[in-house]
Amino acid sequence: MKNENFGRIYKPDPRDHNYLMSRDERANKISRRMWGLGSVLDQGQTPQCVGYSGAAYLMAAPVRNRNVDPYWLYKLAQKYDEFPGENYDGSTVRGLFKGLHKEGYVTEYRWAFDVGPVLDHVLLEGPVVVGTTWYSRMTRPENGYCWPGGSAEGGHAYLIIGADRVRKNPDGTTGAFRIVNSWGRSWGQSGRAWITFATMDRLLRDQGESATATEVCKDGACDAD
Repeated sequence: MKNENFGRIYKPDPRDHNYLMSRDERANKISRRMWGLGSVLDQGQTPQCVGYSGAAYLMAAPVRNRNVDPYWLYKLAQKYDEFPGENYDGSTVRGLFKGLHKEGYVTEYRWAFDVGPVLDHVLLEGPVVVGTTWYSRMTRPENGYCWPGGSAEGGHAYLIIGADRVRKNPDGTTGAFRIVNSWGRSWGQSGRAWITFATMDRLLRDQGESATATEVCKDGACDAD
């Protein structure tokens, strides 16, 4: 397996809490939802996970923008993130969504820092980009699951493409998110893995974030779901 890189920089802004995803009780009636994915991407040995997670987000259902260049999104995120210039590695999830807004891919974006709103959104509306600390144990999923443990390897951005609230997990808990990574199809289960609700809540509350938006079909260049 390649020595995968990461690239998500943690740069909290208290103003994000003014634009939160809302809870929606309609989600209580849905047990499971999986959103279609454009393709599993591979960032290789680059610090461009923010751009790759953004590309996966744009190409996934329900609005399937096509012809999205992950490297261009990475540089777009650097253009609009909190740091001067572009002579550094990585970027922020905020920079990504600012760039998507400026380029007309989204009309607004909102945040969540715990599992509840993320679950509601995934079950009802669509995928969510997540930025968390990535631990060494997560690099090699065990029986399809990512578990936090070992050393903190860096910040990483990836995409939640589904949720199953009734799934029984190996640790005895119930409920898990389906994620897609940007390390190619050789990682996990064809590029995908499960993260339990409890694990994701821990990751989000410890220097984590999740973001999603009202997505637009850019210039009509979209595929039907």
